[in-house]
Amino acid sequence: MLSGNEIIKRILLGQIKINPFNLNHIGPNSYDLTLSNKLLVYDEDTLDINRENKTKEIIIPDDGLVLEPGILYLGSTVESTGSDHYIPILHGRSSIARLGMFTHLCAGFGDLGWYGTWTLEIQVIHPLKVYPNIRVCQISFERAFGRHTKYSGKYQDQSKPTASKIWMDKLRFDDNSNVPLLISDHLASKIRHLCSKNTKLIAHIPWDNRYCVSDMGDVISLAYKDEPKKLSHFFRKGTSYPYVQIIKNKIAVHKLMMASFVGPPNITPDEIQIIRHLNGDAGDCRLSNLKYSTGKEDAEDASH
Repeated sequence: MLSGNEIIKRILLGQIKINPFNLNHIGPNSYDLTLSNKLLVYDEDTLDINRENKTKEIIIPDDGLVLEPGILYLGSTVESTGSDHYIPILHGRSSIARLGMFTHLCAGFGDLGWYGTWTLEIQVIHPLKVYPNIRVCQISFERAFGRHTKYSGKYQDQSKPTASKIWMDKLRFDDNSNVPLLISDHLASKIRHLCSKNTKLIAHIPWDNRYCVSDMGDVISLAYKDEPKKLSHFFRKGTSYPYVQIIKNKIAVHKLMMASFVGPPNITPDEIQIIRHLNGDAGDCRLSNLKYSTGKEDAEDASH
């Protein structure tokens, strides 16, 4: 576990991110995080693990808000944290615990490569008045040993209290093919206006639930400043295929479509399947215009 002075050093080296940073919040081996003024509570009597559950937002006024026992409040830290090098771990503060307030039920373990504000699962054992910007918890960092991969899941870059997204893990088709991972009806209603006319299906891309594609070739980001945004197509030099930028990667739209709706191509020792545009238009990335085929099949069609 890093000492407080080592945390400062790693921040200066760019290996740990804490934003905003306050030197007064550094402890012997941790850093104190503060409570934002936004809370979420679930707005349903019974929650369902297989779907998105309704929530409502509560604002903590400057003169405070009384939290009540028996209610789960989803809070958020003001600070955004993360590291590609050190594992972040969230802890409660002793002074807060002695008032009967739990700042996280069990989700105190972060991942390498995860960045964002922490969602806090807050409960109190008796009525307690809280205020924005109080120091409610603390974060420490531990070294990672061995080979590792970086986090790229559904909570990346969150910036406010975020309800459970476990329902995203339960939407795959019954054939166990891993694709398509269709978005929920609730989410579809929020982004359908960004999709082309005649859109029937919208699916998350397989490796990052913050992005989805429509069967008409639209690519939508769900992580753009908390508002969905349609990504613009562009063309790379020397190719007629449209591309989109997803994080740091430039990805051909037709490949993204097939990966999201059909799955990866078949690969054999003799041949790798290619993606055909059935009408010959490389810019037409509608799902109905795309098909996996072998090079031999493609050549036979071209000869007719």
